[in-house]
Amino acid sequence: MGRVLREAEGTRADLLLLGNSVTQAGLDAEALGEALDREVAQGAMDGALPPHWLALLRHRVYGAGGAPAVVLLYVPAHNLRDTDVSGSSDQALLVSLLTEADPELLALAGLQTDALAGSGAPVGGLARLQHDRQRARDSVLFGLRDLGLRLAPTEPEAAARALETLSDVPGPNAAEDRFQATPGQATPGQASPGQGGGAGRPAGATRGGTGGQGRASRLEESVIPALIAEVQAGGSRLVVAHPAARPDVRPPCTGQGLGHREDDWLLAQGVDVLDLTFAPLERADFANQHHLSPAGQAHLTALLGELLGTLDPWSRSPGDPGQRRVLDCEGRSGG
Repeated sequence: MGRVLREAEGTRADLLLLGNSVTQAGLDAEALGEALDREVAQGAMDGALPPHWLALLRHRVYGAGGAPAVVLLYVPAHNLRDTDVSGSSDQALLVSLLTEADPELLALAGLQTDALAGSGAPVGGLARLQHDRQRARDSVLFGLRDLGLRLAPTEPEAAARALETLSDVPGPNAAEDRFQATPGQATPGQASPGQGGGAGRPAGATRGGTGGQGRASRLEESVIPALIAEVQAGGSRLVVAHPAARPDVRPPCTGQGLGHREDDWLLAQGVDVLDLTFAPLERADFANQHHLSPAGQAHLTALLGELLGTLDPWSRSPGDPGQRRVLDCEGRSGG
């Protein structure tokens, strides 16, 4: 959190990265800057959702005199429609990003100023401390669960005991679960394929279902329209990138790319789109379903640098029509 504020607050970098832990694990800001020969600032925050991204942009970037040339949002497509910030850590992060009262933003997040104040959510530096403390706890617990999964092939009994012990540990305030079962199997507390839940979340999780509680059914009904308006009013170009998918859980590909249903709407709003779903990565490039390993991060960062170079969002004004670059089923770049 502290590093993000140091890099993003008032930044006039050529490129500002925006997102959550998927962004942090997927992209190396320094290496991307070297590949592009441009200044890149890190604005991705662990567990952050659209209300947090909007708060960072409005209060810490543009509100502090910043003007990044391009803002790159690299997150799973379903995260774009997430709205729920009812968890205490989510609220603490949101409040810590505000520099003044913002009823409009709180309303977009489904919160009221008086309700937030009465919920016990801390403010300012205390909010940041609470958020960081909870994220540190989550990192330890989910690291232990990852260890259990890595033991599974050679030490199945030890792995089972580790997973059973930690199966009741809640996710990091409904942010991305940091572990996955082997293909076709469900870990304790996780939905089996096709049984609800989403992006590795337990069945019934707040952000686990398309159009469910805490997630807008359509992108137009989410926080994203306000975020787009904020970016464009600040004189920046917005690029939305769909992350690489792990080979064993990659969706079927017909034609070119995945064809996310939100893409046409984004393009019509003057947003550029990069679809990296079929990036040529191996299973070993992933730490789990959604997060890349260091080797995977290096591969993906180099590939994204190439695609951004061909897209060249720096050559267009904020209001110009959106353009798209897609990796086809073989991982080759296309229009």
